[in-house]
Amino acid sequence: MVKHKGPPGFHPAMFAVAALSQFGASLAVSAPNACDLLSSADVTAAVGGAVTGGKISQVDPTSGTASCMYMSAGLHIGVTVNQYPSAADARKQVANQLQDSRSGDGAGQKTSVEAGVGDAAFSSTMTEGMEMTVGVAAHGPVTVMIAITGKGAAAIAHDRFHALLAKAVSK
Repeated sequence: MVKHKGPPGFHPAMFAVAALSQFGASLAVSAPNACDLLSSADVTAAVGGAVTGGKISQVDPTSGTASCMYMSAGLHIGVTVNQYPSAADARKQVANQLQDSRSGDGAGQKTSVEAGVGDAAFSSTMTEGMEMTVGVAAHGPVTVMIAITGKGAAAIAHDRFHALLAKAVSK
């Protein structure tokens, strides 16, 4: 029996690749700087410990997806941002991701709509296999994904993660 370890199609070993390609259907519209969305203090407040990183935004030249990585006591925090041609395209991407995430709900995974975050948003927490909390939000033509992986990722208070996602998508 294979245990579900994340959203459908997600392989934990491919976290970095998934973060870069999460929104690859963007038609290569340039993405904002992912490291400008959150300060180290913002991420520290959410995860409850000091963070490093958050200085270099890497852009996939094919998709235009930008990502920024932080680390904190065994946690990996990835922020991925993409700019779509329209707000409708961004909302559609979030809706598709929400549907995919909900299909994995059950033992070890819970997906929730994040009311009041951007134009559309959800989060999902996985406790089986690799612990992970992921949030995806759209605001106008921009989508933001925050993924926190590692031991303790599922224990991050939901209100702190919600606030982090809301701050990132508001920029």
